[in-house]
This record gives sequence, C-alpha cells and structure tokens, in this order.
Amino acid sequence: MAAFLWTALSGWIAVFVLAGVACLPYALRTLRIAGGGRAATLRWHYLLGASVPALSFIHAWAPMSASGMRGLDSTGIWLASAALAFLFLQLALGIELRDARLSVWLRRSHISVMIAAVALIGVHIALNRA
Repeated sequence: MAAFLWTALSGWIAVFVLAGVACLPYALRTLRIAGGGRAATLRWHYLLGASVPALSFIHAWAPMSASGMRGLDSTGIWLASAALAFLFLQLALGIELRDARLSVWLRRSHISVMIAAVALIGVHIALNRA
C-alpha cells in the first residue's frame, strides 16, 4: 500500500511540475517579466525543467524495482517508458537551446518533443490509473 501511495504521489507531483515548467516561458512572456536578459528570465524554467525527468525516473523506480507492476496495462507502461525517454531528450534539447542564438529549428524540436511527451503521459495516465 505504501509503494502504491508513493508511486501515485510522485507521479502526480511530476505531472504538476511538468505542467508548470511547460507553461512558465509562456507566462513570463505574456506577463513581460524580464530580469536582466533571457537567461535570467528563464532561470526557473531551466532549473525546474531538469527536475521533470528526475521526478519521472523516481516515479518509475519504485514499482519497477519492487515488481509492483502486476495488474497494470503493459501498453501504458511502454508508453510511459517512451515518455521518459522523450523527457530526457527534451532536457538535452533544452540545454542546447539555452546556449543557441534563437535557433528556430531547435525551439520547434523542443516544443514538439514536449507535446509528444505530454501526449504519451496522458495516455499512460488514462491506461494505468488506479
């Protein structure tokens, strides 16, 4: 029971952090909050963005290490695994984008991978919810 609660809680925390991190650049741009350049403005996006794959990995670790995945939809688990890979790709693209000079292709790739990861996570939640 404790493993289930840990897994559920860590998963929802990861989802809410992902939603906040994804919305943060748009909110900052809309509110026109500027704090000394692009890097300073997006500092929280950079810091929290790195925590999303970490939180997702922690979420996956508990049931996978304890064989607690019995009874779950295997398709949802595979989609969650793909989403985790996309989150790490998203992190790598974000690190590269941080140093790039407004690369349109890189920014579009970053947004496309985010959309794909969110879609996979949504299907995972729909298939494997308790």
